[in-house]
Amino acid sequence: MLLLSGYAGVVTANVYCCRKYMGGTSIFDQFPEKVRTQLELSQVPDNALLVLLSDVWLDQPKVLSRLRVLFAGFAQGPPACFVLAGNFLSHSTGLQRDRMLLREGFRALADMLADFPLLVKHSQFIFVPGPKDPGISNVLPRPGLPCQVTEPLGASLSDRCHWASNPCRLLYCGRQVVLWRQDGLAKACRHSVHRPWDKDMAQMVVTLIACT
Repeated sequence: MLLLSGYAGVVTANVYCCRKYMGGTSIFDQFPEKVRTQLELSQVPDNALLVLLSDVWLDQPKVLSRLRVLFAGFAQGPPACFVLAGNFLSHSTGLQRDRMLLREGFRALADMLADFPLLVKHSQFIFVPGPKDPGISNVLPRPGLPCQVTEPLGASLSDRCHWASNPCRLLYCGRQVVLWRQDGLAKACRHSVHRPWDKDMAQMVVTLIACT
């Protein structure tokens, strides 16, 4: 029998304390000024929107239909940035087949965005691969999606698309935003001692992260 008399989490420190002692380790501070200017979206107002989407299944017509509705809603007021994270396929059917489906999906996305010129002109598009998307390995950080599958979209939006690694950091309005696509809930449940199935586990994990 296992008796638990106490539990303590990892000691946390706020971002200002960390920057005071470890500010010199920031990867952005090591970049030349010209590169940092290109990475940082510093010309957007403070109330600009950052739209984040996950599990954007490009092989599902229903998802593409909902994307069109979303883009139409932002057509007259383009956000500063769209972050589209994987997995970009609803299920895997083999490496070669996945690459073909992804290529077709990004071609369909390119054709869709062509109908919204204001979004293409004023918004940036960042793509973060998911844990089940094609790649070299599952070791983090995962590199961006291979150019063989992204070429249809990259050819038409070369200066607006950014194929990021997973995880990655985004300098947004002077703030660092960490983008990490991972099945955190599944990993948390794998190591849990007691699973409260009668509760909303996703909400519990979000509350735990917010409190720390």
